[in-house]
Parts: sequence; structure tokens; C-alpha cells
Amino acid sequence: MRRFWFNVFLPPFLAAITLFMGGCPVYQEPGQGKELLRTCRKVSRDYWLYIPKPHNPERRYPLVVTLHGMKPYDSARPHVQMWGKLADQHQYIVVAPVLMTSDSFGQFPLRKMGPAEMEDVRAVLAIMDEVEEDWEIDPHGVLLSSWSMGGYLASYVLTEYGDRFTAYAPLESNFHDSILNAAHARRWAKSIPVFMFYGSVDLNVVTSQVKDSIAWFRAQGYTVQTKDAGIGHERHPELAAQFFEQVLAQQRRDVEIVVTPPSGVPAPLAINLWPALSSRIADVRTYVWDFGRLAGGPSYQKSPNVLIRQPGDYPITLTVIDSKGQRHITSTVLRVPSPSTADRNPSATPYNNYRSQ
Repeated sequence: MRRFWFNVFLPPFLAAITLFMGGCPVYQEPGQGKELLRTCRKVSRDYWLYIPKPHNPERRYPLVVTLHGMKPYDSARPHVQMWGKLADQHQYIVVAPVLMTSDSFGQFPLRKMGPAEMEDVRAVLAIMDEVEEDWEIDPHGVLLSSWSMGGYLASYVLTEYGDRFTAYAPLESNFHDSILNAAHARRWAKSIPVFMFYGSVDLNVVTSQVKDSIAWFRAQGYTVQTKDAGIGHERHPELAAQFFEQVLAQQRRDVEIVVTPPSGVPAPLAINLWPALSSRIADVRTYVWDFGRLAGGPSYQKSPNVLIRQPGDYPITLTVIDSKGQRHITSTVLRVPSPSTADRNPSATPYNNYRSQ
């Protein structure tokens, strides 16, 4: 009976305090892109999607997956709203699934993953699959974030399905280690950087759980950046965006693509791709070259040759996997002009597999 009253009255009480402290309103300026409400085809679950402005269908976009806090005091749509201007600035696509268990009548704290929680997990993964299928997503640039009660589910998704994510940045998010498998979590410890922040004047239950989360992830071998923002229970996605930009920038510094000849040489031409690696990268285990919409990929050679017969903009992504299993990713766009403008239909084939027609 004592647990019943705890579960029934504590979440609304905490949420009322949160509203009083100004945490739930979205203070960020709105973006200029599109907010879209969609229903996932596979699991019939709603989600909100933000498409940045300007949007270029020829490029691949980093994806921000953000899990909302306790309904009715938070929901999915405010998450695409708070990320909107940042998504325009940094060119992200943002997805916020509607969760059934981040609710004032859900478990608080979340100590056991029951059927409803697992249904939410399946919905998050199915929605990610759909967004990656329908839009131009960079699979090597995926941030998992959350706010408040959404942190419980986010930590579970991250530790069980870490191969789907590049970085993790929960924002003032709840946490309980009883729902997590430490052995599973350690699989991603060397490849996923983590950022967590809390407010020194936030609710004690949130601050204490964020500190528990920091200690737990560090104990599993994760590199965790932290920040005491000196605030209440407020939305600050710009801190997660700063961290995510650092992660993406580090990827670009560790690996560069050298193209010979460089952009600007008209088609047709044969090019050579070479990986320039920093000394931070341990012995290389695998090279994966992705030529995007072009034919002939992927290539697993260290330095492939490619024959380009038509003009166009060619996105090329290189993933280097080192001996520790850590991924290093970079992308470039090769611009190939034409002596004339008559033929603008691009195509390319790896040179060593090329057969003249």
C-alpha cells in the first residue's frame, strides 16, 4: 500500500514542482524547418519529426533521437521544438517518439522493464528504422538524448542497442541501474562518448540520479563529460548540441579523405581515394568506403580507384574500424563538373570492378 501511494502521488507532485521551477516550457526560439507528425508503419506509434531548413536531399544528415519526459508535463512535440533552431544551425534531423511509459502514472522510479516499457523500446527502434529508410540519415552520426523521465528508457536503449548510436547526451535525466545490464553496456564503452549535465538547483531526485548515472557509466568504462549548469529543471539542448558537434569534429580530424585528382576536374575521370589517418588511431582492422547513391559500393579496399563517367556531386563516406573496435568516420563531397551541361545524370563504378559497356 505504501508503494501504491508513492507511485500515484509522487510523480504528479514532482511534475508540479517542475512546472513551478520553469522546467517544462520550451524557451528556445523556434526553427524555420518543418515539424511533421507521423505514425510508424511497423508499430502504429506516433512520432514527431523535424526537418531542418534548408534541406538538401542530396546530403546525409546527422540524426538526433530524443526521448521525452513525464506526460502530461512533457511530450514528444516540445522536443522537436526545442531542437528546431539548433537543427537548422547544425543541419540535424530530429525525431521524438511518443512514449507510453514516460507518464505520471508510470513506474517512478523505473526499476523494472515490464511489457509496456519493452513495447516503448520496440517502438523507438522501429521509428528509427523508418526515419533512416525515409530520409537521408548518416548512420555514423546518431545522437541519443533525453530529458527528465525519458532518461530511464534512454539508458536502457543505449546500453542494449549501442551499435545504433554515435554519442549519448541525456539532459537532466532520471536513471536507475536496476534496469541495466552492465556486461551489455560495456560492449559500447570504447566507441560511444557520453555527456551528462545537471543543475545544482534542480530537483534533488533528478540531480542525485544524474550523479548515479555518471558514476555507473564511468564504472563500465565510458568516457563521460559532465557539467553542473547551475540551473533548475530546464531544457538546454544547446549543451548536447555542443557536445555532439565536438564528437563529429573529432571524427573528421581523425580521418580525412584524400582524393586524386581533387574536385573540379571534369568527367569522365578516374580518381584514387586514400585514407589519411591521425596518430590517435590504433592498428586498422577494416576500411569501409560508402559511395552513397552511386553504384559499385561499398568497397573494403584501403585505397580504391573509382571511375566517374558523368558530372555531379558525389558524397563519399569512409569508416575506419581500428583494432579496439572503435569507429572513425568522415565524409566528403566530390564535385565533378562537365565540359557541357547536356548530361547531368551521375553514375560511378569502382574502377577495379569496372567493365566498359
